[in-house]
Amino acid sequence: MQGNRSYIGPDSEHKLEWNEPPVVPASGLEDTEASTESQGLNLRPLLRTCRRKAWLILLLTGLLGGLAWHRSPKTVSSTWQANFQLLVEPATTEARIVQPTSLARAGGGVPSAELYALDYGTQIQILTSPRILADIAAAVQKTSPDHPLLQDLPPADKQALLEQLQRFNERYLKEALKVERLQTQEGTRSEGTRVLTVSFESPNKRLTEIVLQAAAERYLRYSLEERRTVISEGIRFIEGQLPTVQQRVNQLQGAIQQLREQQSTLDPAVTGQTLVQQAREIESQQLQTRRELQEQRTLLADLQRQVGLTPQQAMIVSALSQDSRYQALLTQLTETDAEIAIQAARVRPESLEFQALLRKRQNQEALLRQQLSQILGTSGAQLAGMSSIGIFQDALRLGLIQQMFAALNQIRVLETREQELSRSAAELAPLLQQQPAIIRRYTDLQQQLDIASRTLTQLLTQREALRLEGAQTQVPWEQLTEPDATESRGVSRASRMILMGLLSGAIAGVVAAMALEKLQNVFFEPDDLKDAVKLPILGTIPRYQGREPLSSQSLFKLSVLEDNSGTFAPFLDAFDALYTTLRFLRPQAPLRSFVISSPMIGDGKSTVALHLAQSAALAGQRVLLVDANLRTPQIHLRLGMENQRGLSNLLTGKLRKHGIQQAIQRSPLVKNLSVLTAGPPILNAARLLAAPQTRQLAERLQAQYDWVIYDTPALTTVRDAAFLADYTDGLVMVVDIGTTRRSKTSKVLEQLSTFHLPSLGIVANYAGKKRQNSNLQDTPQVMSKFFTHRTNQEPSPTQVPVERALSEPRS
Repeated sequence: MQGNRSYIGPDSEHKLEWNEPPVVPASGLEDTEASTESQGLNLRPLLRTCRRKAWLILLLTGLLGGLAWHRSPKTVSSTWQANFQLLVEPATTEARIVQPTSLARAGGGVPSAELYALDYGTQIQILTSPRILADIAAAVQKTSPDHPLLQDLPPADKQALLEQLQRFNERYLKEALKVERLQTQEGTRSEGTRVLTVSFESPNKRLTEIVLQAAAERYLRYSLEERRTVISEGIRFIEGQLPTVQQRVNQLQGAIQQLREQQSTLDPAVTGQTLVQQAREIESQQLQTRRELQEQRTLLADLQRQVGLTPQQAMIVSALSQDSRYQALLTQLTETDAEIAIQAARVRPESLEFQALLRKRQNQEALLRQQLSQILGTSGAQLAGMSSIGIFQDALRLGLIQQMFAALNQIRVLETREQELSRSAAELAPLLQQQPAIIRRYTDLQQQLDIASRTLTQLLTQREALRLEGAQTQVPWEQLTEPDATESRGVSRASRMILMGLLSGAIAGVVAAMALEKLQNVFFEPDDLKDAVKLPILGTIPRYQGREPLSSQSLFKLSVLEDNSGTFAPFLDAFDALYTTLRFLRPQAPLRSFVISSPMIGDGKSTVALHLAQSAALAGQRVLLVDANLRTPQIHLRLGMENQRGLSNLLTGKLRKHGIQQAIQRSPLVKNLSVLTAGPPILNAARLLAAPQTRQLAERLQAQYDWVIYDTPALTTVRDAAFLADYTDGLVMVVDIGTTRRSKTSKVLEQLSTFHLPSLGIVANYAGKKRQNSNLQDTPQVMSKFFTHRTNQEPSPTQVPVERALSEPRS
């Protein structure tokens, strides 16, 4: 037993939700086509409405068409139409080139195609403008009696036409006058020509020709005079703009000149580029100078470290190396030091000879310091700190000293150069900062001057071109044909009124038919039900044609009649088809139990439940039909059974031991059909159906039978069917075509959606308003056959092998 489920699990039995279409085999329902139709405009309901209410549509169409015919004029008048053609552009390239306007606009050169291109759409709008049409209407009103087209008319007709011409106005001209561009057809391609076609239509031939003559004169005059007026206005406009543009050009030129004088340059942009180049060169030289200065300073430090003298000491040593007397004294001192060294090895230091050498050396040192003091101009105290190493220098050290002096001089030169470059960069920086603003100012002024200059040049050129074009006196347009009126007979005004009346009547009839069916609020055909709901149509039951109410005896008689004549075959076959549909509705998980209900009372749900149970039993299924309408039961009355014990006794617990076997009865009509009647009516049916023991009872019943069918009350009256549907595989809803309210059905579907109850589909009951078989007539002969059989043979229900049964129209 499967209860209500809100989803389908991978390991669970397939369960339909309330709005899920059932799985249909390859040979399944034709009614499920609606669920696979493409989304789009569905006109089938409208067509069905028109078919059903064709009498109303035809009635309104005839009424409005007759009214239009009654009010329409009964005479058919002919119309006269004429036209003429205007060549508005030169037909050849040579003619275009030699046109004064083209030469003026091309500046004396060969004009291009853009110069003589005409905007036909704008030109036609001008030709049909109120101002042009008013001039044509005024010319028509002023037609003289001596007009050539009026000379051959009789005096009466002439006077009538003159009066009609005087009443001619712009409104009539706007409706009847047409200006179009002549098209040429080449195969499937249409191409516009340089010709305009002007046509006019009126009931009077002479009026048509006079109007077109006035229009031709006005259009030719427009092509010359009006264009001259436009040219003159253009020249005046240009001359009014020239002083302002010229003043603007002068102001911009003065501003540029002043800027050049302030900056002392012809082009600030070039000057700015020069300054930028100079700044880059100065920056490059600064980098080079700093790099060389760093190299020389490094060289000077290395030389000082090698020589061991400061630059001042090195200068002294260099100066002493150039003095000959100092060098001679230095040589003598060196020789004396050599003798002292020799004597120190030979004699004692206290000897007179050794002491004499020491005094000689002291005298030589005194002379050397004296000479050093004279060379350097310093005192002896300042020379006391100088060692003999600083005084006595060899050639190598003297060379290093010379390199040190050269590095020192190069450092001084580079420092001076760096100072000059820094000063130049400082002087150039303010100029560079000002230069972008100057260049921008100059560029803006130059652009404005260029625009103003071009504008001035264009105005001067256009003025000369317009002056040359204004000097043209030849009519630029050419009339190719003269108006020639021809008579035409089209659809008369009366015919148009009748057609409009018929069309209005048809539209009104369709609207009235739709409104009437909206007010009736029922389903007229199974297709209406199919389009209105998303559930599949499981079957269509035709209307029962019999007159006799259902009982056990009438079921037997109808079965015999069907066996003899076959007249009730369409009605009975509908239930066989419904059984087949439900049998193969879900191949993977066949139905075991379901509820049959309806939106309203009297939809035939009990009839459908009874005959579906009989069809299933005849097919070999063990079927239990449960009358779950605990308030107004019907099944026991249809089958002539007792109702003392039934479902209500089982729910209230009054049948304890072997309660189910005591309550279930065998049908006297079909072998495999069992019936559980409703039992005595009870008031708290919904409360009992919602109790857990009801679910247990439903599971026990389903375990004993192949099919368990529950006949429940209508869904809009009580909610008994909702509780039972939760315990079964789904709900089958019976809708009576032509009786069940659309609003009630929608309410029931919303209720099922709210409760999340599985809905298997809908059965369209009593669908055919006409008889399914023209031979099926409840004639006296047919009914006498019933009663003759009943009189001759009155068997008990248990002795009759009944295979099928019919029911009365409604439950």
